[in-house]
Amino acid sequence: MFNEDEYQKMLDAALADYFAVQNQIRELEMRKGQLSDTCRALYALCSKIPDMNSLSLSDAIRTVFKNTERSHTAVEVRGKLQEMGYDLSKHKNALASIHTALSRMVEADELRSVEDKERTALLAGENLKEVPPSTTALPEPKLGEDLSEWLRNISTRQTEKPPIPVPRITKEGK
Repeated sequence: MFNEDEYQKMLDAALADYFAVQNQIRELEMRKGQLSDTCRALYALCSKIPDMNSLSLSDAIRTVFKNTERSHTAVEVRGKLQEMGYDLSKHKNALASIHTALSRMVEADELRSVEDKERTALLAGENLKEVPPSTTALPEPKLGEDLSEWLRNISTRQTEKPPIPVPRITKEGK
């Protein structure tokens, strides 16, 4: 039989292990989040977007918010659009146009406002509309979607062979 001191030592060891595991879980969750951001960013670079400028300003803004879980101010959105190659010169006052589009998207619950480090920023909302499917070759990860499931779907889709087109024979033989 164990005495009280031995039970205390076992409890101390178990608690130390418990807290060590908790720290490992926290570190793994942080690493998982970092890898999620990395995969989403790399996906954006791998996506075949034929022409960013074929998008409306609102759809271009949706693309910014679809590819990140971070909040953005209007100025940051403008910077992201410029990085993506979106031509803002067609707008007389690009930042004002962005503010207007963002405000409308907040009203429609596509985006939501958050206080972030003493600034008002925006995050994707529950009703963020899809960007027209013709703008990307692969389906985009949805906000909050399990990244491992998304990656599994993408890898399955990329290994599938496209169907072989069967030529049509007409009366003229063409």
